[in-house]
Amino acid sequence: MRRVAAAVVRTSCAPGRNPLRRAATAAVLLAALVAVPGRIAAQSLLDRPARLEVNGLLLPDALRLLQERAAVALAYSHELLPADRRVSCACRTLTVGQALERLLAETGLTYRETRALVMIVPATGPIPAATGVVVGRAVDQDTGAPAASVAVRLQTGQGVLADASGRFTLREVPAGSHRLEVTGMGWEPWVQEALLVTPGDTVRVLVRLRRGAIPLPEIVVAPGTFGMLESAPPGAVRVITREEIEAMPQLGEDVFRSLTRLPGVAAHDISTRLSVRGSLDREVMVRLDGLELHEPYHLKDFDGALGIVDLNALAAVALKAGGFGVEYADRAAGVLDMRSRTALGPPRTTLGLNISHLSLLSQGGFADDRGSWLLSARRGSLGLLMKMVRADERLSPQFYDLFGKVEVQAGPGHRLALHLLHAGDQLRMEGDAWDGLTVGDGIEVGNIRSDWKSSYAWASWDARVSPWWTSRTLLWTGRVTRFRQGFQEDLGSIGTPEQIAVRDDRAFLVAGVREEVEAELSPDLLVRAGGEIVRSTGEYEYYADTRTPYATADGLARLRADTLALTLEPGGTRAGLFLAARGRVRDRLAAEVGVRYDRVSQTDEALLSPRASAALELGAGITLQASAGRFHQSQGIGELQVGDGQTLFAPTERSDLVALGVQRQFGPRLSLRLEAYHRSISDQQPRWVGLEQEMAIFPEQEGDRLRVDPGRGRVRGVEAFAEGSVGSAWSWSAAYALASAEDEIPQDGRCTGGPTCLADPWVPRPRDQRHAINLRAEYRPGPRWEIAAGWTYHSGWPATAWVYGVLPLANGSWFWTRGFGPLNGERLPAYHRLDVRATRAFPIRGGTLEVYLDAFNLYDRRNRGSHRYAGTFLGDGRVATVPTDGGEELLPFLPMFGLRYRF
Repeated sequence: MRRVAAAVVRTSCAPGRNPLRRAATAAVLLAALVAVPGRIAAQSLLDRPARLEVNGLLLPDALRLLQERAAVALAYSHELLPADRRVSCACRTLTVGQALERLLAETGLTYRETRALVMIVPATGPIPAATGVVVGRAVDQDTGAPAASVAVRLQTGQGVLADASGRFTLREVPAGSHRLEVTGMGWEPWVQEALLVTPGDTVRVLVRLRRGAIPLPEIVVAPGTFGMLESAPPGAVRVITREEIEAMPQLGEDVFRSLTRLPGVAAHDISTRLSVRGSLDREVMVRLDGLELHEPYHLKDFDGALGIVDLNALAAVALKAGGFGVEYADRAAGVLDMRSRTALGPPRTTLGLNISHLSLLSQGGFADDRGSWLLSARRGSLGLLMKMVRADERLSPQFYDLFGKVEVQAGPGHRLALHLLHAGDQLRMEGDAWDGLTVGDGIEVGNIRSDWKSSYAWASWDARVSPWWTSRTLLWTGRVTRFRQGFQEDLGSIGTPEQIAVRDDRAFLVAGVREEVEAELSPDLLVRAGGEIVRSTGEYEYYADTRTPYATADGLARLRADTLALTLEPGGTRAGLFLAARGRVRDRLAAEVGVRYDRVSQTDEALLSPRASAALELGAGITLQASAGRFHQSQGIGELQVGDGQTLFAPTERSDLVALGVQRQFGPRLSLRLEAYHRSISDQQPRWVGLEQEMAIFPEQEGDRLRVDPGRGRVRGVEAFAEGSVGSAWSWSAAYALASAEDEIPQDGRCTGGPTCLADPWVPRPRDQRHAINLRAEYRPGPRWEIAAGWTYHSGWPATAWVYGVLPLANGSWFWTRGFGPLNGERLPAYHRLDVRATRAFPIRGGTLEVYLDAFNLYDRRNRGSHRYAGTFLGDGRVATVPTDGGEELLPFLPMFGLRYRF
């Protein structure tokens, strides 16, 4: 059990292993799944499953639900829709086209498909003698680029949205003189007062629009902001949609694993803990609906193998890595902001099944859609996965999570929401320490029990006090508990304890309140202010007893007994205030400046954090973004490393960040983003690391621990991200990052027994990767098929070499010792992997069944998570240390399947 990860992912090295044969087998399976008799129909948005069930719902709301359920963009003008028309449609098994025919019946409206969306327009027919047709195109007056989705209206009430190429058509326009108006977010209004329409004629119009002001609250002024799922605000890069995420291969349908497609984001094959631009995982804040999650991962004994929030329950995910506003506190590197879905209309349910877990998502509206509810639940086990990767069958971690939300429109402009999140996991291994029970590479194991639980409850109140004044109040409480107990024995080990006994019982409690207000004092000035108080308490009861072999000065082999017993009940309060102003300095320039003040009681510190960011539209679809600021991070009440003997809280860390990015939109089908950043870190907190770099149940007692006391740190890099589409069937994205992440560590703290130490004090951080590439491609050969592939590459992560030695004993034999060379002085081999997924949708009675087949690591690359070494005795006290073929082996070739049923 001492090397958990090795047990999870180790595969057989028998001569029968044939990577080419496995890849060929996977290719045949995928081909068999994709192949269908006859000709595959051309891709059509109208042929997609509607997955819609509405009863007496207002037409605008029904169309919005259709967009979400079918993942099809609908373009229409609200002025065209009958405002009070209610519709019903049992459209679960129908196509989008059939659903639109029912929803638009007797409205005088019809639909028209373009390459990227479906437009709802007035019904066409023969042009009466007293009417004409207006045909036009809207473009950027500076660049000539199309102005997609702008609204075109006549004073008669007729209107339409321009398509992706900026083109529009108004039919049956009464003859005479008309006022034509074109508007859209980010464009200045365009008006032609006297548009003359003659009977039976077609009038052609070229609309030249000038870039206008996007509403201040909607602008993203900081670089390094990436969006996922349904929406991304102007200025953020929407990296991947829900439909694309569901089509991509991923373990556990996990939101954290989806983020690894972004430039600058690194994660382990087993662990989902994120490193954003060289950061440690604790430097990234994770929020759900405004609440910070202090332990957002399942299976902590596997370093967090899965997030505790189901991806299907989320409506939007934003990663802020290039600087974030003063409303966020106590994190130094980034913010992952998740927002759950809000559903209206009749109940809808999604059931999921894969080899790791079962899932349920149910949502709907009530009280004439004045309220909504959402329930997400998962229950899983890694037992089957353990068997597939040939790990010990008795090692079967279990996990579960439950998330619920109820929202109510309490009155005009007031919305209340209640949230509950509970998650837990457990690991059991029962066996006599002397019966030879082994896991992974032959380590003898005793009894092990590990339990983790996380519970959060919070309420929010969003209020629009006036047309220009809004506020949000958040009240929350949470509790995280951890219990580990076990006994391990590894006779004959070198440099590690032969016996380990640990009991670790701890709890972390948090409660707080936050108030934020936003005042739009003018169209060009927005002021935000707020404050929060967070009270945290902790309970630690820790006991460890180890027996480690050593050689005495007189040449005798002995066992050293080490005991650590701690009981702590720390507590602390963090109080913070912030003030920020966002303004439109000129037509194309928006900027935000702010300052934050925090008081941390456990270290008696007062912290001041000024931050500023700006976005400048340069024309021709080019946006320039820049940010600079100071960020602080204190050590949380629940973050004491008591197993390493830490009992006092370290001073708060400080980071100074500068980032510059440029984004270019090349029409509707191609966008490119480039960004450079530099983060300098000071006052870093001490940390303990395992030099073997392998996962373990009791890593703090493994004998390979090293306390690291970094001085300064520096993280810098350049990133590029591009995404686009080809026709209506293909979409793709590509990301590249060139980066460096280092800490300045004093020389005397870098080696533990190695023969030499490097003179350079700058040491790579654990997830430092010089080069990283992520490629994604998705193909939709028909309305019911999706095929996606993702390829990942990065330079090898840092590693620490082992150094073996021997000492003479009095009986003439030799006592083996093990030390370590320079911290992170070596590199693992480069990592790369290809994953493929094929998905097939089957409309069935009452819903849609989606079946997908995954092939992870298709060509069976043997990626490494750590090095392992062996010592060879050369005689006369000389020993040679050589790398072996062992070490932690990451995800092997792994075929998987899953089901998703929506109804």
